[in-house]
Amino acid sequence: MRFAKLALAVPVLLGVTASAAHAGLTITPTFGASITGNANSAAIQATINSAISVYQNRFINPINVNITFENMSSGLGQSSFNLYSDTYSNYRNALIADKAAGGDSTAFLAFLPSSGNPVPGQSTSSVETTFAGARALGLVGASTGPDGTISLNTSLTNISRTGTQNFSKYDLKTVTMHEIDEILGVNSDLDNGFPGGYVGPLDFFRYNGTGSRSFTTSSSEASYFSVDGGATHLVNFNQGSSGDRHDWASSGTPRVQDAFGTPGSAPDLAAAELTALDVVGYNTAAVPEASSAAGFGLLLSLGGLGLVARKRSAEGRSL
Repeated sequence: MRFAKLALAVPVLLGVTASAAHAGLTITPTFGASITGNANSAAIQATINSAISVYQNRFINPINVNITFENMSSGLGQSSFNLYSDTYSNYRNALIADKAAGGDSTAFLAFLPSSGNPVPGQSTSSVETTFAGARALGLVGASTGPDGTISLNTSLTNISRTGTQNFSKYDLKTVTMHEIDEILGVNSDLDNGFPGGYVGPLDFFRYNGTGSRSFTTSSSEASYFSVDGGATHLVNFNQGSSGDRHDWASSGTPRVQDAFGTPGSAPDLAAAELTALDVVGYNTAAVPEASSAAGFGLLLSLGGLGLVARKRSAEGRSL
């Protein structure tokens, strides 16, 4: 999917009391009038709920994420959300505690030093994630409003995976999961327009060689996702000016988090997406879905904690 970026300052009200404990991750959808008034509303909502169930069945973080869903008439898919900022030290400690509590693999933590931001050129920066991502790590409590909004151009999609499929259209469930990933915190700050000051959760895992992290917007860079110091090349990041740089570079194999969608395909979350969600703080259920590979896992205030709200949107367009 192709994306254009917009960063705006917006207010947010953050609850001070954590949500009541429950069995695992809950995503609560709110459907806007553009969906409830759509002639295909029931099928659209069913597909969105099917996408949500993938995350609720897999991840055990005891949090609630509120997402508003809308229909739109341009582009393919977009997400907007507020961002949370904290120090690298606080973020790393929260990630360590989260993985200890969740029981997932912690091997990737060995490549996050205890002091000093490891991302090139970002020694004084803070980590910026979504409020949903911060909540998964226990950095914030429950919010009083939506954690993000997802807009979907259902006219360009096959709304359901059952029945006759139009192979010139995109898969609505895949597009929905792509945008849910972003609201949950699968992000890079290379997309926020502040490469000199902040890093996103995936920026710790962006490499151009073994032991060599990459943090550049250059289209000539061959950056890839790795959770073992660059030794294992999982998937290339998109480095083009079109498309999000936290997305995967398109290849011959369609994937949920590809920067550009593939008409006629219907990929589900696979190892690369599950690993990304794991290393940004989501913990997997004891019994993973049989159909997917298991995953591995703004300004600072005077007190040292940054609670800065910004909205970021991404407009997807068909190829």
